Amino acid sequence: MNKTVNAILETNIKGQLSGADIGGGICIAGKPGIGKTQTMYALAEELGMEVLQVSIPEVSTEELSGIPDFIDAHHMDKYSTTGTTSSMATKWSVPQIIETANRLATKEESNGCILFIDDLHRVNMAVAPYLYGLLGERKLGSFKLDPKVVLMAAMNDSDEAGFSGIDSPIKDRLGILPVPFDFEYWFQNFGRGLHFYIASFLKSHSSYAQ
Repeated sequence: MNKTVNAILETNIKGQLSGADIGGGICIAGKPGIGKTQTMYALAEELGMEVLQVSIPEVSTEELSGIPDFIDAHHMDKYSTTGTTSSMATKWSVPQIIETANRLATKEESNGCILFIDDLHRVNMAVAPYLYGLLGERKLGSFKLDPKVVLMAAMNDSDEAGFSGIDSPIKDRLGILPVPFDFEYWFQNFGRGLHFYIASFLKSHSSYAQ
């Protein structure tokens, strides 16, 4: 990523940490292999922060909703239409993503945690409603994120991806930052590890690397 992109991301992260009203986090949109994930980890290291990377296609609804447990609710017996004397209610556990992010954010000698939502272009529609609250209100169910947790995301903008599979409520809760392919960044970090002849060819014909 170039310095301008890094500066935009860093400014947003610091703004979230300060509690500024900046309209949410940023979703980096670009081709696979441009360094979206590496950039986020590099920024986290520079800022002394932890990273919780969540791949949306792999996340389960239970990680976002929590797990139900039963508790006594005898006070509801009088409302029963069947005469039961052993009413039970449901109590939900803390959603795993909230618990992990908050724990990482409040670790000793940590400046916070970046909750990095990856592969957003492949969001499952069963999971999408949970993202409304997470991205818009910083909470899942009755549990909220610690102020030291910042929200960032990434998605591919290839022909197969795009925004067609993402609900407007999700797009409206993030700033979309299109990032073009940066050959020099790619070559310095990945291309130089290729066979000498291939690396030399790509150095002279960079369009083939895109």
